[in-house]
Amino acid sequence: MTDLDYYLDHDLPARRKTTLVAVTAGVGASAVAWSFGLSHAWQGAVCISVVGCVEIAKALRYRQPLRSTRKKSVTPDVTLRPYLIPAAVACAVFLVVVLLEDIPRVRAYTVKSDLDFAQQAVDAGEVQLADTHIQRATQSLKRLTKARTPVPPSFFESASAKLEELRPAGLQNPDLYKAYVQLAEYRSVLVTGPQYGGIGVDCNGGNVKEGIGGYPVWKGLIPSQIGQVIRDGQVKNCPQYLDGIAWINERFVDSQIKYLGGAIYMKDVKFINCTFDIVQNEVGLRLLQAIVTGQNEFDYQSSSRPQP
Repeated sequence: MTDLDYYLDHDLPARRKTTLVAVTAGVGASAVAWSFGLSHAWQGAVCISVVGCVEIAKALRYRQPLRSTRKKSVTPDVTLRPYLIPAAVACAVFLVVVLLEDIPRVRAYTVKSDLDFAQQAVDAGEVQLADTHIQRATQSLKRLTKARTPVPPSFFESASAKLEELRPAGLQNPDLYKAYVQLAEYRSVLVTGPQYGGIGVDCNGGNVKEGIGGYPVWKGLIPSQIGQVIRDGQVKNCPQYLDGIAWINERFVDSQIKYLGGAIYMKDVKFINCTFDIVQNEVGLRLLQAIVTGQNEFDYQSSSRPQP
């Protein structure tokens, strides 16, 4: 019999002490995980991991030949402990399932954390450091978009509010603007809707080449008023301009959405798996915010004149 056998089967005071230390450490680690906003599943996984590490570390101390003083006080016992196998397997399965299911929460938390750090850097006057954190948040959003990682709607509202706090001087920071666009595209890949059965436009199908609408904004004209109302339809696979049109109960699917800053009205509009090329000004930002937060209605009447 080895010292490890003695520890597991006979040294009850040492076992009780180790269990107390392990449980205390596990609860403390779980509290730290809770303070970082991790889910209950992750809190449980952290707690079990810490408890296991403490128990294993203590047990490894006994992996040496049994000392003669203990040989006289104990009798040999069976070294195989089958009852430990189900417990180990159950813990391993639990940890794997938690890690596989809850990784999206960690990725989403990374975005929130980087935006928080960017705000702290701005408050400290370290603009370059703030830009670095914004870039990291944008890269994380790209990975989430590519993986179509599901997150609750509150994630987009929180991220949009953070980005709003980071632009005290307007949209002069291109990194901040890219983060807005990436957040809108992330929201778009998660939007779902019922199967469309009406009449729609599919640019890949040969219907049109430049989307739909009466204003030739692709030639550089920016409409200052609404010139057309389009409702109850679907635009698919199109490079679609939004300017100069009132969009009501419309769906855009797999399209490149463009906006130059002209007059626009939208109500009950869905963007499904779309990309965005939005003018970098205050109105463009408002439009991106409306898309990100799922705003039901958006209205802007520009006072500018069409430019040739």
